[in-house]
Amino acid sequence: MHRAIAWPGWWALPRATDIRAIDRAAGFTLVEVLIAISLMAVLAVMCWRGLEAVVSGRDRILQGGEQMQALSTLMAQLDEDLNRSQPLRRVLGRDPILLSRTPAGALLALERPVPGQSTGLVQHVEWRVDAGRLQRGYAAPENPLAPGAARTMVWQTLLEPVEDWRGRILRRNLRRQWLDAQSDLGGTANPGDIIGLEFAIVQGGQTLTRILAVED
Repeated sequence: MHRAIAWPGWWALPRATDIRAIDRAAGFTLVEVLIAISLMAVLAVMCWRGLEAVVSGRDRILQGGEQMQALSTLMAQLDEDLNRSQPLRRVLGRDPILLSRTPAGALLALERPVPGQSTGLVQHVEWRVDAGRLQRGYAAPENPLAPGAARTMVWQTLLEPVEDWRGRILRRNLRRQWLDAQSDLGGTANPGDIIGLEFAIVQGGQTLTRILAVED
């Protein structure tokens, strides 16, 4: 008696598509690896640019804070100089403030009492722009009625860089007109004629203007 043997049909043999699926499950193709590397490179560049923008923004904020602090210190010192100089009007018989023009910008010269002393001596102070730096200079105390022949100024830089520094004065007896410099008046100002000062600081293309009252 012969036993029937079942012979597998064509459907039992592995097909080509099944072989490719098995090979694909074993790993990635070269094209897929290259695409993944390209995407990672793009993401890395985007992250780097974002980090660079954050660092640049932080640096700008820090620089702006330092500039604001320098401006605040400058204005406080200017206010103090002007306020302390006004009582000398009665002693000198003239305004202790002189504003003139130079090729570099405005030049403010004033006399003020020596801080912490009551000896009757005064201190000569000047504000100027030199090589893009706004500076304040002061000299040794002197007798206001007999000033020395020559002054040795000590300069300190309060703000830099400065593109321009302009100043104007307001006179009482000229219909309250603003004048660029005291030399425009055509003579010596009488005590109390100057009642206001305006200063404009140009920095980074921006102009900061401050008006100060100097009337008693």
